[in-house]
Formats: sequence, C-alpha cells, structure tokens
Amino acid sequence: MADRSLHQYRILSTLGKGAFGITYKAQDLEHDRWVAIKVLSLKQIDDWKAVELFEREAKVLSRLNHPGIPNYIDYFYVDTRKDRLFCLVQELVEGRSLANWVKQGWRAEEEQVRDIAVQVLEILDYLHWQNPPVIHRDIKPQNIILRQDGKVFLVDFGAVRDLYRNSLIKGGTFVGTLGYMPPEQFRGQAFLASDLYGLGTTLLFVLAHRSPEELPHVRMKIDFRKVVQVSESFAGWLEKMIEPALEDRYKSAREALAVLKGKRKLDRKVSHLTILPQRRQPKGSRVKVQKKLDRFDLKIPPSGVNFNNLGFFLFVAFWDLIIFGMVLIAILQQTWQILFFVGLHALVGVGLTIGSLWALASSARLTIDRERFRFCKHCLGVTYQENHGLTSELELASLEVNADEYGRKKVRCMLWEHAHNYEIGERLTPVEKRWLAEEISAFLQHLKQ
Repeated sequence: MADRSLHQYRILSTLGKGAFGITYKAQDLEHDRWVAIKVLSLKQIDDWKAVELFEREAKVLSRLNHPGIPNYIDYFYVDTRKDRLFCLVQELVEGRSLANWVKQGWRAEEEQVRDIAVQVLEILDYLHWQNPPVIHRDIKPQNIILRQDGKVFLVDFGAVRDLYRNSLIKGGTFVGTLGYMPPEQFRGQAFLASDLYGLGTTLLFVLAHRSPEELPHVRMKIDFRKVVQVSESFAGWLEKMIEPALEDRYKSAREALAVLKGKRKLDRKVSHLTILPQRRQPKGSRVKVQKKLDRFDLKIPPSGVNFNNLGFFLFVAFWDLIIFGMVLIAILQQTWQILFFVGLHALVGVGLTIGSLWALASSARLTIDRERFRFCKHCLGVTYQENHGLTSELELASLEVNADEYGRKKVRCMLWEHAHNYEIGERLTPVEKRWLAEEISAFLQHLKQ
C-alpha cells in the first residue's frame, strides 16, 4: 500500500493494524498536511457487520470536537477491479501508544499515571455527555496516545456505540479487548461505567507492565496491591474503577474525576443524578415526563386534532357527509336496494368515526419504580388496557422501524418485558418516539446501576 494514492492522500507507511482495518500514515496533497487514514477492505471482511462498525465510527467522529480526540477530516470509499476500500481520514497526532511506551521500557511514576487518568477521564466525560452519549467500548493501552510533552489522545473509535443505539438494539455485539473488557461487555452490553473499567485496567498495565489477565485475581477481581506500589488513596480509587460489578464502580467519568482530584468523596446520591445527561424534549411535544431517583412517570395526553392527523379526520368527515347524503336521498326516493348498498358503507363510516373519536380522546400513562411498573391506556375516563409487572423484568425501550406493503416506514416505540412487549405512544411523532425510547432506557439503566 506504500506510495499508493487514495483520492488526494498518498500512503507513506503503516501505523497499525486492528480488527476493523489498517491505519496508515499519509500525506494530504491538497492541504499539505500529515493525516492518519484507516482503510477497511471489503474483500478481507467476513460479514457486513465490520462495514457497519466502520461507518458508525466515521459518523460519530464527524460530530466530535475535543482537543484529546484527533480531528475528523474525511470519509469515502474507492472501488477497484476486485475490491472496495472504505477510508476514514483523521488528523495525525504525534506520539506513541501506552502499549509502545511500556514495550520500550518506560516506567511511569504515580503522578504521571494520575495525569494520564485525568486527561482520559476528561475525554470520556465529553463523550458521555454527548446527546446521545457515546461509549468507546475499547479503552486499552493501544488506543491511548501519549505525546512526549505529556499530552494524551484517545484514538480508534471502531468499537464505539452511542447509548441511544445501545438502547435500540436488543442484545448487543461482542466488541472489545480481553483483559480490558468489563464483565457486562461479554454479555454484549455496554454502559458509561464500562469505559471506566477499561481505563482502570489500562492504568494497571502501565504501572505493572503486565496484562490485567496476568495479574493475580481474587473472587474475579484483580488483586494488584501486591504487584503495584502506589499511594493508598490512588489504590482505593483504582479498585473502584475495576470493580467487576457495574453497580460498584463509579457511575460516571465526572464522578471518578472529581474523586481523583480530591474535590469530593464518593457521594452515591450525587452519582445517581449524573448517570446520564438530560435529553431535550422535542419542540411542541405535549408529553409529560417526570423523573426522580427511583420513579419514572410518563403521561401521554389525548392527541386531539393536529397537523399529522388532520387529513385523516377530514377524510372521515367527508366520507360520513357523502354517506349521510346518499342515505337521505335513498330514503326520500324510497330506493331500498340502494339503501342496503349504502348502508354497508355507512357501517364503515360509523367504524371510522368511532376510531377517530377514540384516537382523539385516548391517553396513556406509564409509571416505573424500583419494584414494579404499570402501563395503562384510557379513553374518556375508561381504562381499556392495563399491564403491570416487576421492574426487574423490563429489558429496554426500543425504536422499531418497519415497512408496510407499500414500502412506507412505520416507527414504533416498544417497551420490552422478556417475552412481552408494549407499544407506547402510537400517535406520537417519530421524533417523540425516539425521545421516549431514550428516556425510558436511560431510566432503566439508572435503576440497574
């Protein structure tokens, strides 16, 4: 690949190889600058999942802007006679990965390791407060670049997943690196605290010069105190970063950063509040969501007549008016055969009218606390659907997109309870449904943490 050109980029040398492509050092001939170009060969992948992850990486990087993340420059593909090459171009940052520093014999002092931790936590805090939050999922020594002056960069977002997508896909994808992956990622799940585990184990690698898998373990937890010599406060902080149980770790990068800097001790009430940033309700939405630490209350009011359903209601009114006129004429002219035929259409009109009124007057309410949930639908004060159960049985809220026989997309917000699922907000806009899926999933994750 050396000396080959891809668009205006001339490949110079190989920087590294990963699960989702090869990264090269290249020269941008148009802007006279050095860049890093990551190339994925379609011929060399087993399935399209790799392409999906590659495109997701490009999409996420294009909306990030942080001094600790190399700038996104370009994304394109090149077709050859026998292959298609997907290319992601980023700013080239000088420095070496922590893995290379350790390989060359570098011994870091505790203060240096603390400084690396602070810089990475600041990057993670930025990522986790995106909307939707972004989870890196592959924090490891190879993906943290340390410059000679101490500046740190986080690279390789090939395993990235935004939390919205995490809430939309039932199950997950096994992505990460053994030794640096928290237990929940083995189950295909990733949370904000999952990145903290990866950072904690990476710092242990820098201190011990040994992979986390090679360190002693006690009850599935890394027992590093006999191997690593650090202050008691830093050792305690590290222990909480690498807790196997998700609920025992720091709940956010911001909390871990505050404790590391000594700004405050662990305050569980505060940490619960900082698990996820507040999502913004779509403009014009009349849905009411009230959240507390241990309770979620959703109220969906009757839709009434609005821009989205106005056409349908006008059609029903026009249908009823035509049928009423035809029935009236048939009675006046005593044409009973026509009356029978028109009567069948009148029944359809009655059904449409009842359905329209039902849609206008129907409301819904969902309440979730730590123990139980309750989902009800009402119309004119009458409850016509009621479901309830244990909150622990709820898995997630998802956004499903299906096409009807005419190819039109239908978006549904679904709440999953193991084998059962409930549709929420049938008459809401797709944007509102997405927002609700995020809100409900975030609260369920908060309860699990």
